[in-house]
Amino acid sequence: MFKHYLTYHFASGFERLCIGAQFNKTLERDELIRCSRNVALFFEKAIRATDTKESAKNLFVALTYLRDCKDVMDRNEIHTWEIRTHYQVLCGRLETLFWESSEADQGQLRMLG
Repeated sequence: MFKHYLTYHFASGFERLCIGAQFNKTLERDELIRCSRNVALFFEKAIRATDTKESAKNLFVALTYLRDCKDVMDRNEIHTWEIRTHYQVLCGRLETLFWESSEADQGQLRMLG
């Protein structure tokens, strides 16, 4: 956990920013909050996993939820500097961790098979 403290800090900060995001569509806002919570949840599962395949799978799911967050933000034109910066940093960190986890498993990227 402490090895990835900064990434976890960005994930939880991104979740807080998503909760505070202001826009009118309630269903879209709920989707953004749900997806941002799942990013933090699956990232935590990934860093607690003892198996590299399980870790890579959870990182992949966290990254997928993060990209879903971006889709919601794009649809609703949420372009605040702070939330976009958190997204970019978090996306880069999760991608790096995912590739490192994949390489530890001899480069296998078949997540759901």
